[in-house]
Amino acid sequence: MRYRRLGATGLLVSELGVGCSSLGASVFEPGQAQHTRVLEAAYDSGVNFFDTASGYAYGRSEALLGKVFRRRRDRVIIATKAGFLPSSLARFGRFVVPVLGKARSLIAPYKRKLKELSKRRQDFSSAHLVRSAEQSLQRLRSDYVDLFMLHNPPAGVLDQGEVFETLEMLRRQGKIRHYGISAATIDDAVMCLGRHGVSALQVEFNLVNKEAATKLLGATNLQGVGLLARIPFARGVLTSYRQVRTGTHSIDRDDVDRATARVHDVGTALGGRPYLPEAALRFVLGHPQIASVIAGTTSERHLRENVRALDEPQLSESDMRLIIGAFADVQLRV
Repeated sequence: MRYRRLGATGLLVSELGVGCSSLGASVFEPGQAQHTRVLEAAYDSGVNFFDTASGYAYGRSEALLGKVFRRRRDRVIIATKAGFLPSSLARFGRFVVPVLGKARSLIAPYKRKLKELSKRRQDFSSAHLVRSAEQSLQRLRSDYVDLFMLHNPPAGVLDQGEVFETLEMLRRQGKIRHYGISAATIDDAVMCLGRHGVSALQVEFNLVNKEAATKLLGATNLQGVGLLARIPFARGVLTSYRQVRTGTHSIDRDDVDRATARVHDVGTALGGRPYLPEAALRFVLGHPQIASVIAGTTSERHLRENVRALDEPQLSESDMRLIIGAFADVQLRV
């Protein structure tokens, strides 16, 4: 595992970070043993950067990290986020669904539809951010957070700037070491450049969404700000699983179909070799401005494949050029 500096923070983060949005068990998946093994395997492989949020698995993601790393807290770098509240459905589901036992499997097929009906809520008030930070510390079993980030704040919140006063207060109190923004859009991230105190930005960046490369990575005022790339596999587009999961915004189905067709073409050109996920990770890290690429998984096997892709790359440079070229004219935000 190789490590890179996160901007001017002084932190050295592993090139591969683990996204923990699905770890800690949701109301549809109560067991945590498998998720614990994923975190242990990541740590044993040299991963030291873990990305979570107060809202992931209703706080259970942070709690799992706290449990697994409570005796190794100084050896890992944890980023958490604040600003999202439990959705209108989750406020009830997190208490009801876990006690349904086998009946949970009857609800699972409707999980996506239920999430669509549920209203997402955000709160970036000073009171909520302070309370969220303190609750995160309790769940993480730590007296500090390495990186505390606003979770997809609206542009209006960033423009007003009041949230940064709260973040600076938390930093002075020692509850957070550094703070930054997990930006909903690249334009939101660019808005934060030059903002005093912002140490890191997290953005979507992958083979089919290269907007960050044109708008952010070459910015003249980027110096000193660490960049973290999320969604490297474009929510399933750049994998062999063909399970495309969209984010909170609507997308053009034709754009998805074009992207998946190109995935098929690339697979054929590579003789059917399943190396596209490797190319996806290496493409992102081919940009030296990126400190770490965050890949989420609940599978120990997939984690090891991601680590192996970076430690023991199978694709030749000519294969990489072929793949990058194949997606040069594809633009898809998922």
